[in-house]
Parts: sequence; C-alpha cells; structure tokens
Amino acid sequence: MTDSKSHQPLRALLFVLSGVCGIAALICLFAPGWVLSLTLGSVPPPNTVFEHALLSALGIFAIPIGYLLCVAARNPVRYASVVDAMIMLLVLAALVNAYFALGHQLEVYYPAGYLIVRAVVQVILAGVLFKLRPAASPVAT
Repeated sequence: MTDSKSHQPLRALLFVLSGVCGIAALICLFAPGWVLSLTLGSVPPPNTVFEHALLSALGIFAIPIGYLLCVAARNPVRYASVVDAMIMLLVLAALVNAYFALGHQLEVYYPAGYLIVRAVVQVILAGVLFKLRPAASPVAT
C-alpha cells in the first residue's frame, strides 16, 4: 500500500503523458492537414501526400507509446523500463531539436527559439521523470 502511494505523482504524470500521446496520435492519423497548417513560420509547407503519409505513420507509432505509458502508469515499479525508455526518448528528442535549431536553417517552418524552448521543456520533463522513477529492484533468481 505504501509503495503505491509513494509513486502517485509518477502515476499521474504517466497517465497525463499517455493521454496526450493518444490524442496526438489520433490527430496525426485523422487530421494531418490540420497539423501541417499549424506551422509557426511565415511560409506554410506544401501539403503533399508524402507529408500526410509521414504524419499518419507517426500517429501509428504514437498509439503503442501511449498504451505503454498507460500500462506503466498502473504499476510503475513493474514497468520501470518503460519509464526509462520514455526518459531516453525525451532526451534524444531534445538533442534532435537542439541540433536542428542550431545546425540547420529552419526559420521558414519553425523559429529557432521555438525549437530551443521545446528542447528545454523535453529535458525538464525527462528530469522530472528521472527524479520520480522507481529505484532499481534486485532481479529475482
């Protein structure tokens, strides 16, 4: 009982991330044109079939991630590897955002400041998950 109460903030955060991931997946699957119209730059990207297919594929990959986060939220101690994988995913996404903000000329689509802020938010979220993640338990033999 105390173990369940000690991981309550982590469970809530994982449920929220699961919901956000699921909603984003459904939007990418069923409204890719709307997602492409949300670019912050002054020139909207051309809405090609390839971009729609790419966003739909992203939505297909996001659905299992949302499911895994939902399962991990029910028992974070048992599914600690899912929490660790989410931390790694957030850190790698932040590195990619910083790389594209600093190394490429993407001002047409996204301002560099937007990508940097997004990377900082991802690193903060990864840090919170790292702080809240369950301690490693010894492997039963």
